[in-house]
Amino acid sequence: FFSSRRRHTRYISVTGVQTCALPIYTDCADKCYAPNTVTVKAGSSVTWKNSDGAVHTATATDGKSFDTKSIKAGGSASVKFDTAGTYPYMCSFHPWMQGTVTVQ
Repeated sequence: FFSSRRRHTRYISVTGVQTCALPIYTDCADKCYAPNTVTVKAGSSVTWKNSDGAVHTATATDGKSFDTKSIKAGGSASVKFDTAGTYPYMCSFHPWMQGTVTVQ
C-alpha cells in the first residue's frame, strides 16, 4: 500500500552524461525516474541508482529486452544497450513509474 503522500526520489544516470535528481511522489507517472527519458549511443550503459527507501526495478515493458531485477534502497544496476531502438521501461513493483531509453 502506498499513500499518495509518500515521497519518492529516483535517480537515473547515464554513463558520461551529467544528470540531476528530482523529488517526486507515487502519483508521478512518467516523472518517477529523473530524467525519465535518456538517449545514448549503441554500446553505452545506463545506470539506475535507487535513492528511495523502497525496492524498485527498471524492467522493459516488452518483458524481454532488459530487467535490472530488484534494486534495493541505496543500490544501483546497469544495463548495456548494444542495439539501436527505443526501450520503454517501468518498475515492476510500481507500474506507474515509467521511462524510456533511446539507443542510437
